[in-house]
Amino acid sequence: MVIGGIHGNEPAGVEAIERVIRRIREEKIQINGRFIALRGNLKALQERKRFIHIDLNRLWTEAHLQCHECEEAEFEELEALYGEIRRAANGLRQAFLLDLHTTSASSSPFFILGDTIRNRRLTARIPVPKVLGIEEQIEGTLSTFLNEKGLVAINFEAGSHEDPGSVDRHEAAIWLALTHAGLVKRDAIAGYQHMRAILHASSKGLPRVFESIYRYGIAEGERFKMQAGYYNFKPVHKGEMLASSNGKPVYSPMAGRIFMPLYQEQGDDGFFIIRKINPFWLLVSLVLRLTMPRKWIVFLPGIKRCKRDIWTVRVNKKIARLYPLKILHLLGYRKVRDEGSRLLVSRRKYDLFAPKKIEL
Repeated sequence: MVIGGIHGNEPAGVEAIERVIRRIREEKIQINGRFIALRGNLKALQERKRFIHIDLNRLWTEAHLQCHECEEAEFEELEALYGEIRRAANGLRQAFLLDLHTTSASSSPFFILGDTIRNRRLTARIPVPKVLGIEEQIEGTLSTFLNEKGLVAINFEAGSHEDPGSVDRHEAAIWLALTHAGLVKRDAIAGYQHMRAILHASSKGLPRVFESIYRYGIAEGERFKMQAGYYNFKPVHKGEMLASSNGKPVYSPMAGRIFMPLYQEQGDDGFFIIRKINPFWLLVSLVLRLTMPRKWIVFLPGIKRCKRDIWTVRVNKKIARLYPLKILHLLGYRKVRDEGSRLLVSRRKYDLFAPKKIEL
């Protein structure tokens, strides 16, 4: 499945999907499986707005999906999209979803993905940076919801809203994802290497993997304004003024690279700070996840099982100061919830293997 325009001011993904569909039909390209294309927020796409009442890509939770009294326009879109995805994926063992986006700032293309081995495998040979850890900092995204249901679901950001090259990069990413997912043979796609070259050239010189270490969230009613001149992956220094909030300066709390600085009216993510991950540690985490039985994690100091959820552990904060959460990240435990003196840290059930049958 490929979805474009879940944010209505990001139509580049929809245009790229239409190009791919035309080419499949005109060249009679064989699909080994099913290829399903979806438009996201139809009403917002018509008005070229990120959303009408509420961000559709923050509504993907069980509570919102069961909210029959919610009257905002996005809940109608949510119900319709969920119905299509359920019909497409239910009963399958393996399903993939690529969610296409663009950014309000200038940007090289990149993937945002939940840190599962299955997500990593799909994106490993596509030559753009990968950003992990966003799922720890925002709630209700489509890709996170579907990851937890057993789908391989990732976001692809092709560049800025206004950049006409964003459509080309979206199209290239779709074709490469189709081949790596096994739906299309590489030699059936004329220009395959050219598409790889487009993506590689667009992100040349950037590290391959990052993780998000800080999010600036915009409060309701806050007057937030990003300083001019920032773009994705631009290095920033600790103490550098990045934005203003209600007329007061907002400084970077740490050194790193700025990520998704907000240059549009709608949205509550002011900016993120990311840092490079050495690919060696991804290999270490793969080996650990494949070889270390999940039940052994309770032998680490300060770790206890969570009786309500076998995929979650409780971390004593005082002891966690002695060994950082990085160790838990290596083992796939990334979803963090603060409970005062303890942290609840969760790992995805379908990190390594697909479910026997997808049930949405």
